[in-house]
Order: sequence, then structure tokens, then C-alpha cells
Amino acid sequence: MLRRLPLVCGLFVVCRLAASSASGQEASDAVLSVGRPLAGGARTINVPLLVANTEFEGRIRRLDLRLTKVFQLTTRLRLQANLDAYNALKSSAIQTLNFTYGPSYLTPTGILDPRLFQISGQLTF
Repeated sequence: MLRRLPLVCGLFVVCRLAASSASGQEASDAVLSVGRPLAGGARTINVPLLVANTEFEGRIRRLDLRLTKVFQLTTRLRLQANLDAYNALKSSAIQTLNFTYGPSYLTPTGILDPRLFQISGQLTF
């Protein structure tokens, strides 16, 4: 029996329900409209609704800071000390979303890295 399953934006997927077999398979095993069972005995399928890199979230605002102090140790020796703060405002903006129709539709799959501090130095002679 063919069945149309509605998706978003007027799209739909055509599925066929298989009859139960003598081996004890359940009657509700989904069969794609091409007439074959799903691979690995899967009961659900993920349908990509949007082409990758066509939908985006809002602009990402991130502030990175660097404090530097230069120490002149001798006439030929200089030390530069640095303190870097990455994502200083601790933004957790979404970078990527899952656009595959299914239980995880529109679930964030990537956010900005957390606030990070780095101490570094450079010795010039």
C-alpha cells in the first residue's frame, strides 16, 4: 500500500508498507517507493530537505583580545609577554544546524568554542 507522508513546505515522501512475511518481520517495515526494503533493517529514513550551505543562522559576533607588554631586559635582549582572550564575551552562537528531516531536524550540530585564555611570550636577542 503506497502512502504519502507530508513534510515541510509542501514536500512529501512516498512509502510503501510491506506485508508480514513467514520469517516474522513486522508488517510496518517501511519499503521505499523503489520497491526494496531499507538497508540494515532500518525502520526510519532521514530525508535531506535543503542542500548544504544554503541556509544560515544570524551573524556570529565574537570578540578576541590581546594584551601585550614589552620588557627591555638588556640592550640586545627583549621579552614580549602576551595574554590572549578568545571569545571574551562567551558567545554561544550556532554555527551549523541539522537540516535532515527526522527527529533531530533543526538541532544545532556546532556552536562557537568556549571562552579561552592563552599566555605566551617571545624572547628576542
